[in-house]
Amino acid sequence: MKGNIKSEEILIDLAQKGDDEAKAELIKKYQNLIFRAAYRLCDFDREAAMDLTQETFLKFLTELENFQKRASLSTWLYRIMVREFLKERRKANLFRKFVKKIRATDGGFHNALEPSQLGALLHKEAQHKILKAMEKLSDKQKLIVKLKVFQGLKIKEIAEILGIKEGTVKVHLFRGLKLLRNQLSDWAEENG
Repeated sequence: MKGNIKSEEILIDLAQKGDDEAKAELIKKYQNLIFRAAYRLCDFDREAAMDLTQETFLKFLTELENFQKRASLSTWLYRIMVREFLKERRKANLFRKFVKKIRATDGGFHNALEPSQLGALLHKEAQHKILKAMEKLSDKQKLIVKLKVFQGLKIKEIAEILGIKEGTVKVHLFRGLKLLRNQLSDWAEENG
């Protein structure tokens, strides 16, 4: 294990000095981890997850020289991914507001620009129910639940990624999971 950590540190040092092979090796090492996290964060929309993964690694390459090794590289990559996700989400919200304004002024235009909330059609009823229930959560709760439950991150890691206190993470996680339990209890009893 120690050899792995040391070799990663060497790769990071080389990558920060401009070594393209070291950069490629780091991307190769973390691309599946980041894609899986992005896939869940994007509500199982493969295309959106691929885009988010690509944006994450583009930002990684442009900000690599600023990486100060205070956190692990995976935590830093998660932080980049979450920032990029939130940035895209803000753009989508602005787009939805724009569409609503256009709908108010031009009734015949509304179907052409409607963005899909889930992207691809989900085939499993359980996934559909969970995603539907997660819509009731606040953005912060949704993000924290996804990072904890789907990614298996520790409270401390989530706090680091989001730049908030561990106690705040715990509160949002508790409230989010409680809401999900309430939303899914009837369905679980019917299908349990």
